[in-house]
Amino acid sequence: MSTFRLYRFSPRLLRRAIHARLAWSLKQLIDAWPEDEFAPSATLAEGFFLRLHLGHVDGCDFFLHHQLLVHLLSDDYEKARLIVDVGAHRQPRLRPEVLSLCRECLGDDTSWYEQAFSYNDLPRGRLILTAPDSTAVERSRGWLGRSESLLRMAAPEAHAEWIAFRPVWLLASVAADSAHGFGGYSSNLLWGTIALNANRPGFADLLIQAIHELAHQVLFALALDVPLAFNDPLATYVSPLRQDPRPMDGVLHACFVSARVAQVLAQIEAAAAWAHVAPADQQVLMAEQQASRQAVCDALPTIDRHAQLSALGERVVLAARQTVQR
Repeated sequence: MSTFRLYRFSPRLLRRAIHARLAWSLKQLIDAWPEDEFAPSATLAEGFFLRLHLGHVDGCDFFLHHQLLVHLLSDDYEKARLIVDVGAHRQPRLRPEVLSLCRECLGDDTSWYEQAFSYNDLPRGRLILTAPDSTAVERSRGWLGRSESLLRMAAPEAHAEWIAFRPVWLLASVAADSAHGFGGYSSNLLWGTIALNANRPGFADLLIQAIHELAHQVLFALALDVPLAFNDPLATYVSPLRQDPRPMDGVLHACFVSARVAQVLAQIEAAAAWAHVAPADQQVLMAEQQASRQAVCDALPTIDRHAQLSALGERVVLAARQTVQR
């Protein structure tokens, strides 16, 4: 099974399904809002829902939904009203864009993205992101353009996901006082937004990270309602891409993402467009292909021994296993 055969419809339909799921989840939150508290926000809430229902959605809307849930659970209706006001009036980004993590590019969305990026699995405050300098932004913007062009010619299935998911690529840098590094970031709280380190050393490195993060987007979309595994989320296991032990969901993500990177890089190497990739970049991509295949092989024994897989998880593991067995 290919890593591109996990879902039965097109990536465009997958995106529509995720956006519809978000809209109706918002509707459920609105229906649960106490009537006397909801009345002042009825028009705004309807506007927010209708926008999502029409598919006018980007990654920031997923985080607004999350924050609305948090505030309603704590009966903080004043902040809930703020969320629906923002949701009703903001203009989503509806095509793939490359932006800098700064107020000049993101406007009022900046604070929401900054909050969302703080929701990571590192000790709070260890990763601090900041806006990159203009030189890094333009260099990375060019590399992302080249990445899309190369995928269009050599890996059309990956390119179809790029276009269908219409990601907002946010370029960021690691602050001088950050205690942790950063290559890229994806989250189901920001589905459709991908943060990338604007200071990657070369084109090949950014291409690899883009493929990696798009693969995370696939799993986040597929596992919204059905988990990959039923293991205790507090139980941790050896994972191939991190030194610290990870929950089983993290191990499965690492396994699938590595398989996807290996598959796409093999497609690129086999395509006519490979001849136009610089020799130094070819070396990086070939080394990463082998490292990614090894990461899958390293993850599979842990998964086979410990994972309590759902039917979806079984398909994910089968796809990853067959990728490295070819």
